[in-house]
Amino acid sequence: MKPCLPSHWNFIHNISHGVVARIVVAWDTSCFTITPVLVDAQCIACKVQQPQSPTCFYISVVYGFNRASNRRSLWSELRTLYGSIGNDAWLMLGDFNSVRTQAERVGSGSFDGLSTLDFNSCLEAIDMEDLASKGSWFTWSNRRGGMGFIKSRIDRALVNSKWQDQFPESEAVFQPPVHGNPMDVLSQKIRKLKSLLKDFNKEFYSDIHKRVALAHDELSILQTQCLALPYDVTLHESEKDALLKYTDLVAAEEDFNHQKSRVKWLALGDQNSKFFHKKVKSHVVRSKILSICDENGIRLDEPVAVKAEILGFYKKLLGEKFALKKDTAGVLNSLITSKVPEDMRVGLIQAVSDDEIKKCSILYRW
Repeated sequence: MKPCLPSHWNFIHNISHGVVARIVVAWDTSCFTITPVLVDAQCIACKVQQPQSPTCFYISVVYGFNRASNRRSLWSELRTLYGSIGNDAWLMLGDFNSVRTQAERVGSGSFDGLSTLDFNSCLEAIDMEDLASKGSWFTWSNRRGGMGFIKSRIDRALVNSKWQDQFPESEAVFQPPVHGNPMDVLSQKIRKLKSLLKDFNKEFYSDIHKRVALAHDELSILQTQCLALPYDVTLHESEKDALLKYTDLVAAEEDFNHQKSRVKWLALGDQNSKFFHKKVKSHVVRSKILSICDENGIRLDEPVAVKAEILGFYKKLLGEKFALKKDTAGVLNSLITSKVPEDMRVGLIQAVSDDEIKKCSILYRW
């Protein structure tokens, strides 16, 4: 996942607690400092602090197990966590796989009141309430028709009183769920992601070549000034920041060029076009062996010598060409114990007669 993120982003996951990473938390390191305080199979809790800001808060990302009995360990972990961070602003969000009231579940199947009681008891113990929200009320459905349809509110954002005091204007937004067959779901999600990717591209890759050139010029000027004023601490710090900025932009430019080349290849690479033949020719040129070192370390660059060295190497490795014996047919005949009788052999190789053709036609007709 790291190569897919900008160089100043980081992430944590809980793959060490299962076969796959059920929760992944990613953040921009230039905006936040994240310190994990709990990494569990059902929860990742982090301390969040903004640069040059004395205030901090905590965020817990939850993905509860499907079985109510397995979720009890989550409720226990949250109670323990409350003892260490409950006096600070705390936001808890995710898929809890449990509802708080019977009204949050509609459809067939029995209502699990015991699971709801466990959930509400935990929230009461850790002083958590639902954050103001808008958007879809029900966040999950089984997408079945008829009497088997079920929908429920299992995704939510919860906060404590300290959070409400520190961030009184905060709210949660629940986007409408995506329905349909798997291809439709994927298509709709990609369509919704398009605007976000446009903003992401504009922020990190817009006019990237010009930004790299400007960053290089800025770095060159600062390095020249550092040589003239070697004891200026502030100048050296600025040069260090400019170097990091230039390095990030160069990495972004490299990613941009790599993706652009892939897009061009997808558009033109599988056609009998000038672009395709140019790529093939370039690959052939890159794959040529123009020189080689022999077993004594001497470099050979003459085509005849290179060819002779390669042939000699594989002759030593695989041996000389195997020479067949003159009586090879006799050896093979001696190995075959079961043979077709002579009269049958003659019958198999003789020409097909007209009578045989007529007999086959009659049999086929019947």
